[in-house]
Amino acid sequence: MTTSKPYATLVRNAITELKERGGSSYQAIEKRIGDTGGPMSHTHIMRALKNGVEDGSIVSKGNKYKLSEKTKTSLKRSGTKTASSKKTSAKGRKKKDPNAPKRALSAYMYFAQAARPGIKEENPEASFGETGKLIAAAWANVTAKDKKKYEAQAAKDKLRWQEEKEEYEKTKPASVPGEKKEKGSGKRKKKDPNAPKRSLSAYMYFAQAARPGIVEENPELSFGGIGKAIAAAWKAIGSKDKKKYEALAAKDKIRYEKAKEAYAEKKKEVSGEEEAEEEEEEVAPVRKSKTHKTASIPSKTAKKGKKIEEEAEEEEAEEEEAEEEEEQRE
Repeated sequence: MTTSKPYATLVRNAITELKERGGSSYQAIEKRIGDTGGPMSHTHIMRALKNGVEDGSIVSKGNKYKLSEKTKTSLKRSGTKTASSKKTSAKGRKKKDPNAPKRALSAYMYFAQAARPGIKEENPEASFGETGKLIAAAWANVTAKDKKKYEAQAAKDKLRWQEEKEEYEKTKPASVPGEKKEKGSGKRKKKDPNAPKRSLSAYMYFAQAARPGIVEENPELSFGGIGKAIAAAWKAIGSKDKKKYEALAAKDKIRYEKAKEAYAEKKKEVSGEEEAEEEEEEVAPVRKSKTHKTASIPSKTAKKGKKIEEEAEEEEAEEEEAEEEEEQRE
């Protein structure tokens, strides 16, 4: 039986209905949700709690969970939606088709399901995040031989997902009700490969430094989860520690402003040359040889731009990734 409600909503409703002043335990929340959660509810409830703690909609105290003041205020205003769900709808996130097949679980996730109860029993005081780190540490110590059991489960689940996905694609509707159309139905404006790379913020310099460590400590986190973890780490460091990254950002901003000015001047010069060429072609159209020679100038520029097009695309991808991380931080 598949639930019609997202687990974030089920968890929020369970905490609200339990009305426990000091917060509700995972066991109480799971019991409250009951069969409504459907199969694999344990994994999804834990994930919903973890995401709630990370985005600030849920507060974790030891092994107890309760709604944050921000969420309570949002509930009073809307009556139904949490702050996180309002944020999601405001950004127009693509709506998931409820009929789409459930994605396959990784070997790590199968291990986590099996190991979590024992780890929680041995470490009852551990918070949700700390429990996740303990599971990751336990996984790192599992031998290749012992991992085969979970890898076999993951491989079997992957085949199940691929088969279901294939069937789903055959019957998939042209559009999912409520799904937001992708921006820019026309061609996307191509970025000038010669334009200077935008300056990075202090937060982005910190993210570049912190990301490898966070990924290593939390291998189970998704891209969005890593972004939230980086944002949380940024909030946790003091203003003194932030100065290092603010100095890097200030230096990069000066670099960008200078490069931007030089780029604007160069663009102006190229534009002037092109106008002069057009005038010459209008005045003397019969001077084919000279016109052809002059016309080769912009083609050389285009050839040069083509050589560095791959670099420009890589930079654009980096900037898009940076924008996603900035959105996660906000």
